[in-house]
Amino acid sequence: MKGIPIANEFVGRTLEIHQIEESLLPRDEDSGRKFVVLHGLGGIGKTQLAVKFARKNQRQYDSVFWLDGRTEQSLKNSLTEVGKRLPQGQVPESVRTFTIGSSGELDTVIKHVLDWFNCQGNTKWLLIFDNVDDPDAYDIIKFMPDADHGSILITTRRRSFAHYGKDIQVTTVSQDEARSILSNTSGRTLQGNCC
Repeated sequence: MKGIPIANEFVGRTLEIHQIEESLLPRDEDSGRKFVVLHGLGGIGKTQLAVKFARKNQRQYDSVFWLDGRTEQSLKNSLTEVGKRLPQGQVPESVRTFTIGSSGELDTVIKHVLDWFNCQGNTKWLLIFDNVDDPDAYDIIKFMPDADHGSILITTRRRSFAHYGKDIQVTTVSQDEARSILSNTSGRTLQGNCC
């Protein structure tokens, strides 16, 4: 999946992955939009968890897009990159060829990209908004499709975003998971009570 960060395969967190899957995976019987907010301290593993979910379940979706939510500008830049990857003929060609700083209108490009997610029959997509940490920086809602379908995952340090969807707090891993991660990452068998 182009654009998704590299993740350490040994992030553990099977409970959290299961919770995300229960909430976000497309189901034939329901067509409503699915929404999960992963929140927790910085550096706790929210992005790694989102990457693990996306990689493990990429075949469940027709499209998966990773958006940099640190600032409004980084989110706009990410959405223009999404536009370049949309199928020919499904958005104006100016969206697919747009570059930041070109003569085209950035907000118009973003509107076309978001409209693509709203298309009837285009229901099996996943949008990951990563590092949306400042609720006062910009209104994230104006960068989300209006559609009542698809799946959205937000990673954030702020619990205040939890009202948007299923709230999953990412905390420290258990001692057993920490040992497993350390053992797998180092390629060594751990002995004794090392952690």
